[in-house]
Amino acid sequence: MKSKIIFILALLGAISLIPTAFAQGTAFTYQGRLNANGVAASGSYDLVFTLCTSNSGSGSLLAGPVTNTATGVTNGLFTVMLDFGANFPGAARWLEIGVRTNQVNAVSFSTLSPRQQITPTPYAVTAATVSGAVSVSQLSGSIPATNLSGTLTPAQLPAGVITNGGSGAGLTGVALLAGGNTFTGNQNFGSGSVSALKFVGSGSNLTGVVATSVKIPSGMALIPEGVFTLGNSIGDLDITNASPTNVYVSGFYMDVNLVSISQWLSVYYWATNHGYTFNYENRPPPTGNAPNQPVYHVNWYDAVKWCNARSEQAGLYPVYYTSETQTTNNIYRTGETDLNTNFVYWARSVDTGLGYRLPTEAEWEKAARGGLSSQRFPWGNWINENLVNCSEGSGQSYDGVSGIPSGTSAAGYYAPNGYGLYDMAGNLSEWCWNTYASKYSVLVNPIGPSPRLDRVFRGGSWNNFATHCRSANRNSANPVSATASIGFRSVLAPAQ
Repeated sequence: MKSKIIFILALLGAISLIPTAFAQGTAFTYQGRLNANGVAASGSYDLVFTLCTSNSGSGSLLAGPVTNTATGVTNGLFTVMLDFGANFPGAARWLEIGVRTNQVNAVSFSTLSPRQQITPTPYAVTAATVSGAVSVSQLSGSIPATNLSGTLTPAQLPAGVITNGGSGAGLTGVALLAGGNTFTGNQNFGSGSVSALKFVGSGSNLTGVVATSVKIPSGMALIPEGVFTLGNSIGDLDITNASPTNVYVSGFYMDVNLVSISQWLSVYYWATNHGYTFNYENRPPPTGNAPNQPVYHVNWYDAVKWCNARSEQAGLYPVYYTSETQTTNNIYRTGETDLNTNFVYWARSVDTGLGYRLPTEAEWEKAARGGLSSQRFPWGNWINENLVNCSEGSGQSYDGVSGIPSGTSAAGYYAPNGYGLYDMAGNLSEWCWNTYASKYSVLVNPIGPSPRLDRVFRGGSWNNFATHCRSANRNSANPVSATASIGFRSVLAPAQ
């Protein structure tokens, strides 16, 4: 069998500037495409992977081999989980791959050529805890006070800090602020004492800080801050309203799954007993096909009010208000108001709990891409019904979808993207905050223009073609629209 790998994608979630510290994991998902005699392979194959330090030479073998038997290959596509241990210090790495048919008395592995290079970028972006020493190069952005514990020895404290002979500064209850790595908060100096309740100084020389626990809100994933390419970077000619633009987005948390009907109802019943109204006189009420399937028939206004209710129910500050004053008297709880961008509480100081909101369009696309760049979909450039819940019939060369679904699928049915998010393509399209504009204009945390008629929705639906499921594809609708094709998910601002 003559086989070759014609493209390889390592799904490595890149960390740039992150608002919290994470453990570096060792396992990663690897996706490739296998050709047999010039034709996309399908069937069951044994694959063996060896990690190498160069693209040739027997002396460059570093780790492995790792064998994946009976690997399913569909239309040439396969996905495996690999773990070579702590062998990714930032240097270049290559995979040597061998293949054979999966059968009794199978022949020996055939080594494919050339070796495939994989990125040395850190990839453990969903680790829930971290232990051991974390270097200062891994700490940036904002770390909530509740996530820090341990003690800084005098040698690790910034210059100019007075310890009065104490054994060190306790980190419990201390916040590391963005912009200068400044420590503030109540300090414990062991047996010593100070007259002030805080110290301020440069943290540039801090090393060996031990973070014993870093928490991500339940049911959410961290989307790291940084620059990414927003828009049609692959050059599909039918997308004319998404010219590729490099945009910086601050870190945030996003719901791993679309809001389900059971989650919607749990907040809805609380909300209607606490001053919230949702009007369904001229349209069907929100519903879903099963408790763990996403809610639909939700218009934009109700999605925004629901986010506010979720925030209040959780004891967090609501994000959306009906005027610029943003007080408890004008929290957006009723009616259908076209909110302006300055009616929104986009950020508070790190010691307050800012609540849930819809993602901006830029936040949604950064999250959807899962750390990949220049790809049509969250996993790569090709699509079929094993990857996403959408309908056949687009006629595009990258579209291998077969069949027409009868409706939505359950949470977690399809594989997640590189950030651990499910259904960022297909199942249901998702409301975003933004009103629609024909092009992107702001390069740092864009939140869109002032209110216009239409609001953006992204991601494609079960009854859409694969073309709608592309990460760069943009759509908009009147915010009163409530269809069986659009749902939503929430985000939290950093340091919540």
